Amino acid sequence: YINIPTVVRQALAQDDRVTKLDGVACSCDSIAATVMIFAMKRGCIVPDDLAVAGYDNDPWCECVDPPLASVDRLQQLMVDRLENWLLSVLDGADTDNVEPQEPIQEMVYEPLVWRQSAGNPMDAMAEPT
Repeated sequence: YINIPTVVRQALAQDDRVTKLDGVACSCDSIAATVMIFAMKRGCIVPDDLAVAGYDNDPWCECVDPPLASVDRLQQLMVDRLENWLLSVLDGADTDNVEPQEPIQEMVYEPLVWRQSAGNPMDAMAEPT
């Protein structure tokens, strides 16, 4: 068991590295929210000093201050595609060419839902000075 708030607090408390970062991309929204909280407690202004983004696009991302940018994992789309594949197999689709150990691979585009915690999207596209 890893206590995420404790790990984040220790990482941000070690030194002033947080002030040297432009942004943080987290593996889930709850970690991203925790990073925002502890960064703001250390005096950082999100997103001016530190941009933060999460992953999952949980509904509460719009309720935090500032609203949390997050990658939308499009879970329903992936479920629908898997369901269609399974139904095609059950309906007798040609599976003779697919080896049992061969993984099924399909690329799914997961868009970033840009919100205030990530800063101005036009700033991200600007040429470095």
